[in-house]
Amino acid sequence: MEKSASALSLPSPNVQRRPVPAPVQSPPQDAPPDYTEPSATPLQESSSSRGPVISNSYLPPINFAQYHIPGSSLSKDGLTITVAPSELSSNPPALTKFIAQQAALPPKPEVRILGVRDIPGDRKVDFDIRINMLNHIVRASGPSSSWNYVKIAGSRSTGPSGGTNGDIATFVDRFCRDPATNKTFILTREVINWNTQILEGRLRTLIASLRYQGRVTITFPTTHSRIIVPGPKTNNSFYTQLISLFKDPKRYDMVRSIWPYANMAGSETSEDPRRVCAVQSENDWWDEWKMVIATAILAGRQGWLSLDDLVEFAMSPVREVKVGGHWGGAMDVERAY
Repeated sequence: MEKSASALSLPSPNVQRRPVPAPVQSPPQDAPPDYTEPSATPLQESSSSRGPVISNSYLPPINFAQYHIPGSSLSKDGLTITVAPSELSSNPPALTKFIAQQAALPPKPEVRILGVRDIPGDRKVDFDIRINMLNHIVRASGPSSSWNYVKIAGSRSTGPSGGTNGDIATFVDRFCRDPATNKTFILTREVINWNTQILEGRLRTLIASLRYQGRVTITFPTTHSRIIVPGPKTNNSFYTQLISLFKDPKRYDMVRSIWPYANMAGSETSEDPRRVCAVQSENDWWDEWKMVIATAILAGRQGWLSLDDLVEFAMSPVREVKVGGHWGGAMDVERAY
């Protein structure tokens, strides 16, 4: 069979790849601004509580147990965690500690690739692929491991003594003392400087080369990105409670937990030598994953791609995958080494 002009190929092993920058000993030139500080709660539990962290573990060094909040609920889209009403919202020290702890946890950035075709009388999902990018915003433990920081609206805190926790406590105290019957305290976790535009462009080019003719939706959702603490339950009359349901809650939305993918935003056309990524550049990630993604799309995968898929593909003796005629003509997609 003749090779298609749109064949996909991986770089030859003789091609020199740009190495991933090693962790630096001091913040890079365009590191987060000086009015923020790394979150105070450690990302990693002490070795005495759960043993040493294996350097090649699938999981980044995060205390995942702290994501479990008794009585809380997670929205259907996975974006928002709502805490059950409790004495937490009327106890300033407890709420300050809780918000600081949750601010030290990252959100979960994802890549989602959806392909759908409308056929007479039906809607066919051809593929629905998700890739977890959490380990690209959490750096390995080391002297300069913490790039995450907490930002308070209107604050220019510079250090622990009068810094972020103090600002959190100030707003928490206002929230707890506020007599409003319908109020919420909100923590937002954000990923910054992740160049999703270049990834979307490459994904769409890849899918077009596979001759897929359905509708393609590519998104980069960030789940577990919002914590909502409601005000305490009140003993107000049923009428007062009913009226409050139709009013927008008073929002204390000042605390941001920031997780940089890189120290500065990326360009779609060139790489800035000053730009340092927390773990791996978007280009290096694409080089590793593009053929794995292509294979998953052709297989009609619906679910997560993981490191296991990357390993399986790398170890596979098969050197080509084929696009079937059901997408509008047969073609070969080859891996060149």
